[in-house]
Order: sequence, then structure tokens, then C-alpha cells
Amino acid sequence: MASVDLAEIIPDLQAAVTAPGIDSPYASASDGEWLARLKNGFWAAFNDGVISSSFDCDEDGVVVSTETFGRDLQQIVIMYAGMNILQNRLAQINTSFKAKAGSVEYETQQSAQVLKGLLDSMLEQRNFLLKRLSDSGTVSSYYIDSVISRDEAIYRGSNVWWGA
Repeated sequence: MASVDLAEIIPDLQAAVTAPGIDSPYASASDGEWLARLKNGFWAAFNDGVISSSFDCDEDGVVVSTETFGRDLQQIVIMYAGMNILQNRLAQINTSFKAKAGSVEYETQQSAQVLKGLLDSMLEQRNFLLKRLSDSGTVSSYYIDSVISRDEAIYRGSNVWWGA
């Protein structure tokens, strides 16, 4: 039985969410936190049908299967984990801050548009991947269409997503 420890790809996840040469906003994150994101990425990909039921991920982050959990599948886990990290980062951004003490004022604004653009790009990659799997017959196209329709409806703020 083959196994892969997701802890071995933590540096790859860190590289995926941090620009080279710049101090990481995640420098204080522990290996346990990175591993938790990778395990969640594994299960999100599993639930989307990208990773087959022949694979299992235990509580220690070790993926076990009779098949090989190759670099291609590891990269999918990194992509899903990266999307989760960017979503959480977007949720924490304060778009504006204003303070006043007497005659002194301080105001700053941050744009969430850059991170939103990155997240949109990752979602497009995910949808492309799901469509390719559907085209190849790996995953049912009805399932893929349903996942994409749900995601697009949620993105638009609609609670009606089941298509005809």
C-alpha cells in the first residue's frame, strides 16, 4: 500500500500563496496549521470528485491508497488549500480604517481587489480542472455541472442553484 505524507508538500503550499522575495504574511503559521489546510484541501478535492475514493487521508495527513498519489494529485491538493487560504485572507482584510485624535487624523485603505482577482483565477483553474475531468469521463458531467452551478450561484449571492 502506497502512502504520501502531506507534510512533505508544506513548502510547496507556502510557495503557492507567497510571492518570492517578500516576507510572508503567514510567517507565524505553524506546520500544524499548514498541514490542516492541506488535509482540508484533500477532502475538498475528494468531495468535488477530483480525487477518487481509492484514496484516504488520515488524521496525521498521510494519504494512503493502493494507487500512487502522484505529483499531479498533490498539486490539486495544493490548489484547493491555496484557495482556502486566500478566502480566509480576504475575509480578514479591513478595506478602510480612520482614526482621529484631536487635530490629528489618520486614514488608510486597502484594496481587496487583488486578492479577489487571485481567488477568481484559482476558481477558474478549478472549474477548468473539473470540466476536463468530466470530458475525460473520470467524473460524471452531471456532478461537475452541479458543483460549478452551485459555486457560481453562491458567488452571485443566489440560493437557487439547481439547474434544469
